[in-house]
Amino acid sequence: MGLNLRLFSARRLPIGPLVDRQTLIKQASEGQMNVDWKVFVTRVGKYPSGIHKVLPPCPEDKIQAIQAEYGRMPSELVSMLRHFNGAKLFIRTCPMVSIFRIATVPPLPPLQWSPEWQIENYTSSWRSCGSVRKEWAIGMMNYGGLILLNSVGNIKEWDTDEGNWIGQTLTVYDWIEKLFDEGNRYLEEP
Repeated sequence: MGLNLRLFSARRLPIGPLVDRQTLIKQASEGQMNVDWKVFVTRVGKYPSGIHKVLPPCPEDKIQAIQAEYGRMPSELVSMLRHFNGAKLFIRTCPMVSIFRIATVPPLPPLQWSPEWQIENYTSSWRSCGSVRKEWAIGMMNYGGLILLNSVGNIKEWDTDEGNWIGQTLTVYDWIEKLFDEGNRYLEEP
């Protein structure tokens, strides 16, 4: 299932075949490009039915309300929410990763989506544990890794059991590619 779709779009610089991946990563880390979430949604849609569950986009008023309460979201998160409001990815017996959503009214039925799995719930809990914690909690791995997005659009993972960081800081693009690599291996496990 090695689907090869570009997940990024340039804002200031044209991207052509002469721009190598390292340049793209540098541009992404400098805030010059964003993930193309429409391509992401298309990419997950190419898998067989039941492998992914992607919810519809978040209403704009909900995005604004959360920002009024918790502060300005990184542009990657706002863009993601405008394309989907939560997802369960690489589902076997359980999803490998759950991307949190923003609560909507009426709420989704509890058997469809746990009411606790929301950006505002996890972000609030995360930030209440330390004054320097400003990240946005955006997802949870099935082994308890809390996915956090910082203000410059980089991803880190926190081991909720051990209480320490897992792995390295990644651009959103690299994190997505890592998810697809790990997810495809997860689906192939016996």
